[in-house]
Amino acid sequence: MERFFKDPRTIGKYRTGPLGLNIQHLADELFCHGYTRLSIRVRVQALARFGCWLKKCGIPLQELTLAHTKSHLDRSGTVKNGDGKMLQMLLELLSRSGLLDQPIQSPAAESGTASIVQEFSNYLRQQRGLAPGTIKNHRIYTGKFLEYRFCDGPVDLQKIEAKDLVAFVRTEAAKRTPMSTKNVTTILRSFTSYLFSAGMIGRDLSGSVPTVRCCSLAGIPKALARKQVAHILARCNRRTATGRRDFAVLLLLIRLGLRAGEVAALRLEDIDWAAGTLIVSGKGAKECKLPLPHDVGQLLLPIYARTDHLFRVTVFSFESLLHIVDSRAVGLFV
Repeated sequence: MERFFKDPRTIGKYRTGPLGLNIQHLADELFCHGYTRLSIRVRVQALARFGCWLKKCGIPLQELTLAHTKSHLDRSGTVKNGDGKMLQMLLELLSRSGLLDQPIQSPAAESGTASIVQEFSNYLRQQRGLAPGTIKNHRIYTGKFLEYRFCDGPVDLQKIEAKDLVAFVRTEAAKRTPMSTKNVTTILRSFTSYLFSAGMIGRDLSGSVPTVRCCSLAGIPKALARKQVAHILARCNRRTATGRRDFAVLLLLIRLGLRAGEVAALRLEDIDWAAGTLIVSGKGAKECKLPLPHDVGQLLLPIYARTDHLFRVTVFSFESLLHIVDSRAVGLFV
């Protein structure tokens, strides 16, 4: 729980609440499924509210049923997207732990979808070493394909045919951009190759997944004009420490074309002041050495003198701004 909350009083409140250590176990499960720290915090808070509702209604934990969760979702005024799925995961966790009088299984668990997706996720994590966010996307679209092919019936992987893959891609392509659809096909190829290598299907169907035409440079975003960039920079109050930090972040986005996450991950040891270079950790744990402009270095130096991880919260404080400024586009034209 300490990975998600800093205040010991908050941690103690959740652990001693009506759901007890089950909240901790579910938080660990969410973390393994690739949920972000912020998303897990929100769900833990929702679980705590659900536990208080159970206590208020006098419902013992061992008598909890799916009807109780639906009643809570219908009556609560603070329900958010994903709360229903989270409460379903709680029921499954309690059922696996033997804490419910009547074992509960979700339709996905009964059909075998959940176990197949979980085994595939373990393979991606242990054998291929993919990042949690990438594994989460693979889980989502793998589950969608299995639900599309088998609906609510039992999953028989031997019945998957090439036409099923083609039909699913066509369905997804009708509501997605070419690049997004291309990512779906990549996931399907990876999934079908895994099924064949694991002996779950008799032939490799990865070659049956259709390709998606995605023209090179067709999706280049529009850049901001020079006056717009100058206006954004001028809005930073450089007489304050926060303003100087914000100005430095924007210069890194504009001058070097860095992504928001790359700026947020910068540390003191990433800068070689003598050589005037900067090491950026990008996607897939790849590192790239870039030149550090003199004016950017002058701004970073006094800020880095106070901390070794300057931009830890910048992505959140600049969330609205980063939606407007596409750093890669600005970097191309400024």
